[in-house]
Amino acid sequence: MKLLSIATLICIIATSTACNSKHTKMENTDTSLIQKAQWLLGKWQNITSKGTIVEEWTKESDSTYVAEVYFLAGNTEKIPTENIILKQDGSELLYIPTVKDQNAGKAVTFRLTSSSDTQLVFENPQHDFPQKITYNKLGADSITAEISGIVNGEPRSAKFPMSRAL
Repeated sequence: MKLLSIATLICIIATSTACNSKHTKMENTDTSLIQKAQWLLGKWQNITSKGTIVEEWTKESDSTYVAEVYFLAGNTEKIPTENIILKQDGSELLYIPTVKDQNAGKAVTFRLTSSSDTQLVFENPQHDFPQKITYNKLGADSITAEISGIVNGEPRSAKFPMSRAL
C-alpha cells in the first residue's frame, strides 16, 4: 500500500509541476507590464523659447503603444524627430526609439528595469547615450522624461518636463 501511495504522490507532484509551468508561461504573455504605462497615452508638450516639442502616444494594440515625437516651429511647421515603440514582449517591456539622424536610422532597444505607478525606467548599458530613459508621472497632466548616462567618463542628463496638450 505504501508503494501505491508513493506512486500517487509522485503523480500529483508531477501534475502540479506541469500545471505551474504552464501557468508561468501564461503569465509571461499577459499585458500587465504595458498597462503600467497607460498614463503615457495622450499628447504631451514641452514649450521652449525655440518652439514646442510634442510627444504623442497612442495605443496600437493591447501589447504595443507608439509615439510620434516632433518639433513645432511656430504654430504650423511639424518637424518629426523620433518614433517610439513601447512593446510588451513576453515578460519584458521594451522601449524602442528610432531617432532621426542618429544610429544610422536604426532603432535602439531599452529594457524596463524598474517601474511603479508613477515611474518607468528603461536601460541599455551598451548604448552610447543615453543609457537610461526615465518617465515620471507628476500628476494627471504633468510628466517628466529624463535621459541620462555616461559620456566620455562624465555623467550627463537632460530633463524634459511636459504637460498634457489639449
